Amino acid sequence: MDDQALKELRARVCLKAGLSAVTSWDCKFLSEEISKSTKKMISETTLKRFFGLVAVNYKLSRYTLSILEEYAD
Repeated sequence: MDDQALKELRARVCLKAGLSAVTSWDCKFLSEEISKSTKKMISETTLKRFFGLVAVNYKLSRYTLSILEEYAD
């Protein structure tokens, strides 16, 4: 997934969650919301990586991205 697609996915996830910006605290809430909506888990730490709140030394997994896409849709 290229940078533009990631940026768009971040925006869609925020819109679905009703957030204008994401903080570290929001990632806990968002993890719970994604779990309720999709019945799949994404950790708070993974969400922090997705939103650029912590350093990422590798690409996010396709599994993670697919759950986020499912949630956003």
